[in-house]
Amino acid sequence: MFNELKRMRDTQMAPAELVLSKDSIARSLPGRFERGTEAAATFAELFTYNLPLDYFSTLPERINAVTVEQAQAVAKKYIQPEKMIVLAVGDRAKIEEDMKKLNLGKVEVRDTDGKVVK
Repeated sequence: MFNELKRMRDTQMAPAELVLSKDSIARSLPGRFERGTEAAATFAELFTYNLPLDYFSTLPERINAVTVEQAQAVAKKYIQPEKMIVLAVGDRAKIEEDMKKLNLGKVEVRDTDGKVVK
């Protein structure tokens, strides 16, 4: 997973990949207005995030304007695998040694209340 995140951050995406991503996002927008509760939640975002009233009607155009270079710049800025926290849930006896072998940093064990186990 970390290798894939680093690849996304460090390697420019192919133009066809960007087109596919943009199409996927733009085509999913109508689904946000199919049911009353979804539409209400979507409209609430306008006020929650102080967005202009035409935000969703102009979103496909803005998405389509994104370039490969812009997408790469955002990936470099926000994809930071070295700052991520890995959470594994399971039987400690079965997973702790394998977690340590991944060299992801210090392994911290917590109980069901979230308290550190010594």
